[in-house]
Amino acid sequence: MRFEVISNAAFTPKEFKQLMDQLEKDKMKPITHGQILQKVEELEEIKNYTYKGNEVDELIEKNIEENLRKGNTGVNFVLKIEALKTQV
Repeated sequence: MRFEVISNAAFTPKEFKQLMDQLEKDKMKPITHGQILQKVEELEEIKNYTYKGNEVDELIEKNIEENLRKGNTGVNFVLKIEALKTQV
């Protein structure tokens, strides 16, 4: 199913039927209110997570390896590393 237009308006009956038909075709169940609340809670936990020093070191190391692999070694690369270090 492809959404043609994205808006904040409520689903029309036709759009809702299309969604339900597609879910049935894909052998999927509609999402429940409880699942939405659970996801909101998970996102809040992620948003408020504080990295530990060793986690930041690991992220920096992975970032360095990835940038070196891609050949990105310019000023922006160094600035990104310093920015990560200051987030601790």
